[in-house]
Amino acid sequence: MRKDLEGVGLPGAGRPKGSQNKSTSEIRAAFQQLVSANMEQLQSDLDSLKPGERINYIIQMANYILPKMQTMSLEDAISVEYRELTKLLQTATPEAIEQVTSKLLSIKSIEHEKI
Repeated sequence: MRKDLEGVGLPGAGRPKGSQNKSTSEIRAAFQQLVSANMEQLQSDLDSLKPGERINYIIQMANYILPKMQTMSLEDAISVEYRELTKLLQTATPEAIEQVTSKLLSIKSIEHEKI
């Protein structure tokens, strides 16, 4: 994406964030076909490994198959939780809001007593 002098992205320049280019999509599809066509052989190869080797191999494959979890700062985690709580409270009944409020106040008083 092109950026202006202040480093801000300019609209309409390049692919949208997170979208894959055509060749990446084609490579992924071809690889999926390759794996699908060789599942029996892959399973046979896994079965021939020693248990420790098999576990290591599966872990290595998982690094390429499963999405990696991102670490989140405390501030980011609180921000996400706050947004989710806001969404929840917008649709909650007054009784549910009262129950949540009472529970939060009781937790706050318990924490205050510990100090």
